[in-house]
Amino acid sequence: MYKSKSLNNLKHKDQILNHIDTFLRDAEIRGYWEGLKESELKHGTKINLTCSHFYISEDTLKSLIYRK
Repeated sequence: MYKSKSLNNLKHKDQILNHIDTFLRDAEIRGYWEGLKESELKHGTKINLTCSHFYISEDTLKSLIYRK
């Protein structure tokens, strides 16, 4: 409860929440991709499945999965 009170008092609350949402979305996409890596599907099919599931571009996906 203390954390939510302090978060409500921040000027940039929306920016912080957006940053957290982006981080969680990216982690979910990477997890989805890791699951598909174990399948027998072709690489292009995996990319198409992931992009259509999360409504992201192929460039966005590649930047997420190849980021070190």
